[in-house]
Amino acid sequence: MKPVVSIVAALVPEYGIGYNGTLPWKLRKEMQYFKKITTTTLDPSKKNAVIMGRKTWESIPPKFRPLPERLNVVISSKYPDTWNLLENTGSTTSCSSAADTVIKYNNLQQSIANLQKMNDVERIYIIGGAQVYNATFDLATHLLITEIQMADKPNEHGDNESLAINQNIPPPMDTFLDAISIQRKFVKKDTQTWNSFTLNTFNTQDTHTEGNYKFQFTLYEPKLKRSLEN
Repeated sequence: MKPVVSIVAALVPEYGIGYNGTLPWKLRKEMQYFKKITTTTLDPSKKNAVIMGRKTWESIPPKFRPLPERLNVVISSKYPDTWNLLENTGSTTSCSSAADTVIKYNNLQQSIANLQKMNDVERIYIIGGAQVYNATFDLATHLLITEIQMADKPNEHGDNESLAINQNIPPPMDTFLDAISIQRKFVKKDTQTWNSFTLNTFNTQDTHTEGNYKFQFTLYEPKLKRSLEN
């Protein structure tokens, strides 16, 4: 079976991922990581699929969608149950002629099952939003979580008033991953395992700092490992 991978940036320890339908941060290196991970394949003749909810799809600026070099699958209960490519109505076992087009479908679990049957899809990435993430923890074989924290700000004056002024305040959050499910079902893996799974596409798992945030790329796998075919 193909890997089913949730990939998300979250503010730990509460695992907040959004506010008012948008990202609370803009992290250039994290966006580069997301693009590279979701587009890279071992087999150059294959593509990866990205699955998202309708609101996540609509939050992407029109000029950037569909996400290029990936098969885009958008899920909504409002869509019909017809599974085919919007711009190409060919076989459901191939995406090679439509890697940048979109499938709209109304069933998340069945969409994953259909993608598993497509010969030239290598990996299936879940990219949001929270409802879609939380509904796939029992299906995901891996979680790629960019763990974000507030960066430390030095207090130049050393007094309590200055400390309060200089201290970074976390951004407001109204959208969260199911932290209990993550902690109960998954375990964080070491750097070597992360590097192998991400196909050595990123140079380092070191902590990065941008603006008010510091973050690290991490890999989680189920405590009860799901078997995958090579």
